[in-house]
Amino acid sequence: MNKKAKIRIGLGLATLSMAILGAPASAHDLVPKRTCSVEMLRGLYLFKGTGFQPINGAAVPKALIESIRFNGDGTLVAETVTVTIFGQTPPNRTGGALGTYTVEANCTGTITFTNGPTFDTFVSSPLLLNLIQTGPVPAVLLGDARFVSR
Repeated sequence: MNKKAKIRIGLGLATLSMAILGAPASAHDLVPKRTCSVEMLRGLYLFKGTGFQPINGAAVPKALIESIRFNGDGTLVAETVTVTIFGQTPPNRTGGALGTYTVEANCTGTITFTNGPTFDTFVSSPLLLNLIQTGPVPAVLLGDARFVSR
């Protein structure tokens, strides 16, 4: 092998090595990490959830649908709430419950209603968040809130 061929092969290997070492480890590395904040949630969201409520020592099914207005500043209001426990007729309808919410940089957070339930959340996007009831104990409710409008 002549000297020019060796130099070309050496330069080619060096270029290939630099390309491999400088390349992202996976396709996920191409996407910058997302940071979340309370400002992500602004507008009206529709929350649907199902779970169980303990009544007289028995876990009975419950379902809930509510519209929640997030103000983008850590405050919210549940404008309408409809809850049915064990298919009761008529369902319990209320509204106007005030609350607060947090959203951490890793997109987890909390929702706390004044004199009401608390939830842990995960903000999937500004259009969707997942909620699980954390209080009062014991109670179980899991659901999603989807963006509806500003």
